[in-house]
Amino acid sequence: MLRIAAPAGLSARLAILMTTAALIVSCGPDAGSPVELDSGLDAGHSARAAGASLATREATNLQFGDFALHVPANVHQVHGILVALGGPDTRGFAVGTPFGAPLPAVEASLQELGVMFRELAARRGLAILGVGRFGPTALPNEPASDQLLLDAIAEAAALTGRSDLVDAPFLMYGLSGGGPETTGFTQRNPERVSALFLRVPSVAGPLTGRALEVPAYMVLAEFDTFVDNAMLTATFEAHRAAGAPWALALERGAIHFTLTPAQRELTVNWMDTILPFSAPGGTIHRRPPQVGWLGDPTTGEIAPVPRFAGDASGASLLPTRPLAEEWAAFIGF
Repeated sequence: MLRIAAPAGLSARLAILMTTAALIVSCGPDAGSPVELDSGLDAGHSARAAGASLATREATNLQFGDFALHVPANVHQVHGILVALGGPDTRGFAVGTPFGAPLPAVEASLQELGVMFRELAARRGLAILGVGRFGPTALPNEPASDQLLLDAIAEAAALTGRSDLVDAPFLMYGLSGGGPETTGFTQRNPERVSALFLRVPSVAGPLTGRALEVPAYMVLAEFDTFVDNAMLTATFEAHRAAGAPWALALERGAIHFTLTPAQRELTVNWMDTILPFSAPGGTIHRRPPQVGWLGDPTTGEIAPVPRFAGDASGASLLPTRPLAEEWAAFIGF
């Protein structure tokens, strides 16, 4: 792999792009690393004609305005975009910059999840978009915020020359204060969202119509004093009663800022399982909503949908047995 340090913070290539938009090349996936561009052989791209050489492409790690984008070097066709919105500065998920977490341990946990997200992106052909509006300045839940996200993708596509970003489906990750716009975007743009993961969200809907078809997973913390767990649980139950393919997991002993190794694994494992249902061209086909395993939140019992003896309308729906077993262990059964 050829590694080119950007003089004075910018490469010649990016200096040209500055004529169309403000662009700051960020550090690589490891926080604190020097500003640089990575270029490497795209092993997944074969020659199309005799004598043609394999194409090369640089890993994309950039910041522009309030956004940051990462595309792994081995991804020659983006099949989806992990869009992260939250209480912290989610640009860290894309490029490893600080999240601004309230405690060093929480910061370290978020950085570790960022590493796992970038590994997932390389494995599943994803880009990652992080947003620098967080806390009190988080994107409000409104159509204007939807357009801001879509415009950011369009700008990133123009800056990088990657037209495959423009129509790629979104895997939405809503963390805390990112919950309202994450679910709001899904409600208003269900055709654009392949899956939805919510962690201790302040709001989780309600979703209606086609948005109820989007697979979703919500993780709550038992001792959360920042969000209303009863309200969020009621929202989950209403979605399940409407047939939505949702799962809910309450982490025992956890507070709002907890991000344990088990929670990180659960998050990435669920995303990793949902994403393979992708076809050429970037479209992700959803599994039929009532196929998979159900988990009883009161007993921890899991069973295939046809053999589940409890109340299916209030049970978590997981697409595979390993995910159902992980869910049961995570909630304490």
